[in-house]
Amino acid sequence: MTWQINCGESPKRVVKLKNLFLNSIEETIKRSNIDENSVGVLIDDTYGEEALHSIAEKSWWIGRPVELPGSCPLEFEGGGSIGSKLQSWPLTHVVKCLMFYHINDPIELRLKQESKIIELNSACIQSGHQLLLEIILPGDLEEDESTIPQILNRLYGLGIKPDWWKLPALKDKSWEQVSDVILQNDAHCEGVLLLGQSASMDAVKSSFEDASKHKICKGFTVGRTIFYEPAKQWMEKKISDQELIDLVSNNYIELIKSWKKYREE
Repeated sequence: MTWQINCGESPKRVVKLKNLFLNSIEETIKRSNIDENSVGVLIDDTYGEEALHSIAEKSWWIGRPVELPGSCPLEFEGGGSIGSKLQSWPLTHVVKCLMFYHINDPIELRLKQESKIIELNSACIQSGHQLLLEIILPGDLEEDESTIPQILNRLYGLGIKPDWWKLPALKDKSWEQVSDVILQNDAHCEGVLLLGQSASMDAVKSSFEDASKHKICKGFTVGRTIFYEPAKQWMEKKISDQELIDLVSNNYIELIKSWKKYREE
């Protein structure tokens, strides 16, 4: 997260912001009367250590990123052995790794990236942690309805079997292909989480229409869509702590209602 760079803020203020996000989740749970087991967070080590400690006793799903933000080819944050790093994590924490990847990447780049994911996959098997693999397509390469399914096929062919996939919004036919690929290669996969890529609320709600039809998609992880604008206003000192909590909670509730609407149709 780069709030301190973009808004001239100190790391301490970013730490406070992340704790306020947790307050907004708690408010959402109360207002929506949803099961805490249905709530999940992705929190990094760099600015989120305090937040991680504060929710240690909760039943929330917790994912923790390991990638160096923006790295391509993929690098792990902090360097060193990823296996050694995972040894200090609670087993309930899910390892989240984002990779900018395309099946038509230059071969040298693709092999470097695949080597890193193979290393991470092996480390998770050894440590016993679940792995969530997030795929984002580079903006300069063409894609069609078969691109994401081809990527999943390629990674499965390398022996990589993440417990979770985090994938961009797909059209109906692509969802069908993704579901087929996963079920054919790993019947024990937990499923797919839909990512938002900082899309607008309307765009994310529109993506729910196709995603919710397919049982392989278990929900959504669209943080910036929910919190970016309120956080920006808070960083600029235009709104109070409570106003931030309320705005983030309102956005979250709006998306929950939209998801349920499509899933129940």
